[in-house]
Order: sequence, then C-alpha cells, then structure tokens
Amino acid sequence: EAEAEAENQRKQAEKEAAERQARMDKELEERRKRLQNLDEKARKKEEELIRVAEKAKTIDFGTLGVAASSKLKKKVEKGTEDLEVADASRFDDKGEAFISDTDGGARISWSGKAGNRLTGVKGIKRGFAAAAVLTVSDDLQKIKGIGPFIEDKLHALGIYTFDQVGRMTAELEETVNVAIEFFPGRVKRDEWAKQARKFA
Repeated sequence: EAEAEAENQRKQAEKEAAERQARMDKELEERRKRLQNLDEKARKKEEELIRVAEKAKTIDFGTLGVAASSKLKKKVEKGTEDLEVADASRFDDKGEAFISDTDGGARISWSGKAGNRLTGVKGIKRGFAAAAVLTVSDDLQKIKGIGPFIEDKLHALGIYTFDQVGRMTAELEETVNVAIEFFPGRVKRDEWAKQARKFA
C-alpha cells in the first residue's frame, strides 16, 4: 500500500512538472522576445537564465517533487497585503513564496490564509499581472554554496524548496550541476541535499 501511494505521488509530481513545463515554454518565448529591450548586462543574465530554464526537461521531478504553485486571481499592486490565488489548497497557513511573471520575480511572505486568499503579505515591491504565478519557496541561500544568482537558476529549473533539494540523488545532483552550469561536482561537494534536509 505504501508503494502504491509513493507511485501515485510520483505520477502526480510528473503530471504537475509537465504542466509547469508547458507554462514555462510559453513564458520562455515571451522572455526571448524581450531580450533586445534589455541593456547588455541584463541581457546576458537573462540569456543565461533562459538557457538554464530550457534544461528543466532533464530534471526528474518525479523524484524531486514539484513546489506548490498557483496563478493569481487578479493583478496586484505594489505594497498589496493580500492576494487571491486560483488554488491555495497546497499553501500553508503562513509561509514564503516566489511570485513571478515574464518581467522577473520577488520573494514574498504571508502570515494568514482564508480560502484562496493569502493575508499579511509582505514583499510586493511592484505590480504583477493576473497571469503571475506564486510558487511556495524556501530561502535556498541558507544552503552553503547557493548565492542569489544560483538561487535564480534553481528557480528557473523549477527547484524552490529545501524538500526538493533534499531529495536529490547523486544522479540528480549531477544533472542539476550541469543544468545550472556549475563547476563539475560542486553540488555534491557542497552537500546541498544534506544541508537542505536539515532545513526542511
């Protein structure tokens, strides 16, 4: 029975990963169109993030799992303290998330939940359209070896939580290492999975 449950969870994670990938493919197309409008430094960073995001297909999300996410129900303005999402059923009563659209994203937190509304929201530093996606997220920079840009790359792949990082097998560590264009063996050497399990 436990095996059947694990298999169901794996299938659900794979389904969610496929849905996320379809969303990402559309988003990547939009991001590519906007590259010419960026200055050189911003364009280089965006090109690198797009390159990394394209490698998300190589990641086994059946093993890692998929971070809970939902689209916003309506646009939000800078400083908004409550958000309505399409489905908050997999969001805790309080927590942290990454809100993103084709212009980038930001880390936010919330302190309460009522139905599909997240309340006590902090961190909305600009407006986001209703198409923006809110994804449950941990502060991966607590893990030694992960700085701001590496965290951006992990997000581009679809890796947002300590739980996901903690589930990395040796094979997944290498796949992620290659995908984020890191020095060979660095993810394993820095023991990201071991560190993440302590935080999860």
